[in-house]
Amino acid sequence: MSATNRDYTLKQIARDLDLPEATVRYYRDSLDQFIPSHGTGRTRRYPQEALDLLREASEMVRDEGLSLEQVTQRWRNEKAIDATTTTTTQQQDNNNGKALVPVSLNDIVNFVGATWGQLAQQEGNATRQAITQGFQTLAEAFYNAEETRKTLQSVQLDLAQTRGEVERLTQERNNLRKSATEAQDAVTRAGRERDQALGRLEEAEAQVARLVSERDIALRRVEALQGEIQTLKEALEKQQRDNDRPLTWRERMTGRRGGANAEG
Repeated sequence: MSATNRDYTLKQIARDLDLPEATVRYYRDSLDQFIPSHGTGRTRRYPQEALDLLREASEMVRDEGLSLEQVTQRWRNEKAIDATTTTTTQQQDNNNGKALVPVSLNDIVNFVGATWGQLAQQEGNATRQAITQGFQTLAEAFYNAEETRKTLQSVQLDLAQTRGEVERLTQERNNLRKSATEAQDAVTRAGRERDQALGRLEEAEAQVARLVSERDIALRRVEALQGEIQTLKEALEKQQRDNDRPLTWRERMTGRRGGANAEG
């Protein structure tokens, strides 16, 4: 394993292993006794050793088809082997040269089979047949248990992948909801701006109507003034004609003009 002081979050480990975060979390929980970490909750971090162990576990599951229980058993066996390596010779001497009972499940089965085989050779045919039948039943039970574990591991992996897919779909749903909310806000703002524009348009139309009304009133006043001017003009013209006409003898006698119908 590479030596480094760097710490990782679970999300960073998932990215490095190219696995869904939910799958890596399931691996971590299943192999928690082997995965070193420090901190709790959101501050929990993992050293390089944890990244290497999770990578090794994912490769054994992917490449060798092992279940996480089998990975756990293998790592336990490796630890047990490491712990007993230095005392193997002494234990063999204490057992008078006899082989030690192995740790792994397959070695236990083989050891039991060999022991029962030796006993069967020392007994009669009925005993050998009963021992053989019992051992076959035991082997079938171990095989069925192993198949059940494999099926359970497959279901658990499918569940982890489904959880990852659910997380992804949930994030997409949240993003869509956010986009829909932003679009609704934009529509609401556009509606308010439209209403404001319509209000300004109505005010402008009302102002135009007032101006048109005032224009019509002004035009009527102009027409009335033009009529009065025309009347005054005609009166002035008549007065001018009267002034230019010679006085009649009556007007000369009275000292005032009597109009156009005065007698001469």
